[in-house]
Amino acid sequence: MFCLITSSFYNLSYNNFFYGNDIFIAVGNGYNLIYNNLVDWSTTTITYNILDITVFESYFYAITSNGKIIKSQGGEVWEEVTTFTNTLTSIKTLQNQMIITGNNVIIYGIEDNWNIINFNNINLINSTFVNINYIAVSDNSNILINDGIIENSYM
Repeated sequence: MFCLITSSFYNLSYNNFFYGNDIFIAVGNGYNLIYNNLVDWSTTTITYNILDITVFESYFYAITSNGKIIKSQGGEVWEEVTTFTNTLTSIKTLQNQMIITGNNVIIYGIEDNWNIINFNNINLINSTFVNINYIAVSDNSNILINDGIIENSYM
């Protein structure tokens, strides 16, 4: 069964929706919408356009439209972790690290220890995981397949 929830938030545009740490959170441009029981939604104004979000070690980690990685414990207050010059498109959790895809780049690791793999003219737009492997797709018909070791990524 699906239920459409409408309220005063109807005129906001959301980029992604995520569940983690027993919280549902919808993220968008300049605000994030947080819930506690799927009925009582609250919105928090933030200064970021959040594109994608994941949970890693009890924190929400998100990527923004201007290349920032930010984190929050409860989804209301966000702090900057780092900034990359690449346009970032997705962030996922894979075992004991995060993996971020973007224009001409894969970034993986943890908060203070990022590893970067650069590509030429391969704008990765999203990724998914099966066991320890990931597959990423690009906007120009490329599929990046991984054999369990991120450094061994190949098209």
